[in-house]
Amino acid sequence: MAPQALLVWPVKLRKVAGKMRRLDRGVMSALLVCVLLGILPAWGQSTAEVRGKVTDTSHKPVVSVFVIITAQDTSLMRAATTDDAGEFEFASLPIGSYQLQVKVDGLPAFEASVRASIGQVVNLDIVLSQKQGSAGSVPAGNAPMIEAGNAQLGVVMGDVEVTQLPLKSRDTFDLLQLQPGVQGTLGADLFFGNDQPGVVSVNGGRSRSNNSNVNGGAAGDQMVNAPSLEPSPDSISEFRVISHNYDAALGRNSGSVLNVITKSGTSAFHGSAYEFLRNNALNAEGYFDPATPDFKQNDFGGTFGGPIRRDKTFFFSSYEGRRVRQGIPSYPVIVPTAQERAGDFSAGPAFSGRLDSATVAQALINRPGCAAAIQARGGTPLAAGSFYAAVFPGNVIPSECFDPTAADLLDQFVPLAIAGSDTFRSVPIAKIRQDQLTFRLDHNLTSQQQLSFLYLVCVCPIRSLCVSGGLDRDSAGGRSHP
Repeated sequence: MAPQALLVWPVKLRKVAGKMRRLDRGVMSALLVCVLLGILPAWGQSTAEVRGKVTDTSHKPVVSVFVIITAQDTSLMRAATTDDAGEFEFASLPIGSYQLQVKVDGLPAFEASVRASIGQVVNLDIVLSQKQGSAGSVPAGNAPMIEAGNAQLGVVMGDVEVTQLPLKSRDTFDLLQLQPGVQGTLGADLFFGNDQPGVVSVNGGRSRSNNSNVNGGAAGDQMVNAPSLEPSPDSISEFRVISHNYDAALGRNSGSVLNVITKSGTSAFHGSAYEFLRNNALNAEGYFDPATPDFKQNDFGGTFGGPIRRDKTFFFSSYEGRRVRQGIPSYPVIVPTAQERAGDFSAGPAFSGRLDSATVAQALINRPGCAAAIQARGGTPLAAGSFYAAVFPGNVIPSECFDPTAADLLDQFVPLAIAGSDTFRSVPIAKIRQDQLTFRLDHNLTSQQQLSFLYLVCVCPIRSLCVSGGLDRDSAGGRSHP
């Protein structure tokens, strides 16, 4: 019976192992479905849609017409045929410029250029004639004034606007304030992080109530819901701010939706290099500033992209570096004057109070030359209960009575006052160093399926405040104003 028992256990174990493997496959399948369901809405947020209707000159629909749309940059091609109503549709198109062709037997082929922008639905009314094809209500290559196929309200800014419009700090999200109803919160001091680029109020809403997406994926800060990713301007293809009536797929918050799409590689190799410089050559000196604050901002970088496998795999990369040296004028600080540093307080009111501690009195007596200097100036002997005004007549404290440690701290760390005043202002230098690297990889599995990978790393250390002589007591300068 023992051998039988030994034979039964492996069989049972194999059955359990088989069930576990089936369970694992089920769990993995469920996880895969969840991942795909999570990806699909995100992919829909970063694509466009082209619809159209093909009719003849008598406005009758043309059925079974062959429609081809081809991406001008990557040669991605999709095809469709018109239905009984003469309508066709290309859904989930990657954003970009396309060439649309309509072919039907017995009629000349129709061709038009179409720009598919993020989240937009492009509607085309195509009228075919015996002579030539012509676009009807929507001119080729231009967006309609009213987007009839989509209830969302928003504005798209392409790479031309992003790279050509002036940006003093090369922050792309500064352009958000050019959109209707968008107001920056910089300087409002509402909450932590509200001074960051991209933190805006849309139509009077809370700046924490906005959604930020990059290439269809969530890109919001987990703490204050501010944009956590800001690609450099030269790596952005276009972005869109949706302020009203956005789809349920874009929900989560009650504010606006910001969608940013980065550039992808094309069928040809392209690259660029740039350097932007700002300095203080034309800057004015502040009224109370001791000197013109130093300012040097260097933004430099480049882009490069192209095909890895022709018409199948593409890459795009970008780098941007930022180096900033900025003088930050300090607030005026009251410091001892030159006479007060020497112990002469005669310009102020007479000393009040008295020396109550015998320990302090003995410490002053023990300092070499202190008691003799007080006696030479006609002061009363140091003792508990003596009034300060009697010990130090004329409000003058002899330097022999100074504590050596306090005197050293005063000389090393307390700057001199601006001439003719009792205040000090400095202009220390803040140094900022930022580096950003972006790499995007796109692969066309089929004409209907694409894979996209984005890697973005930003080395943005905390601003370092480097004192450059501003606190040196011998280098303080400035001017006196009435």
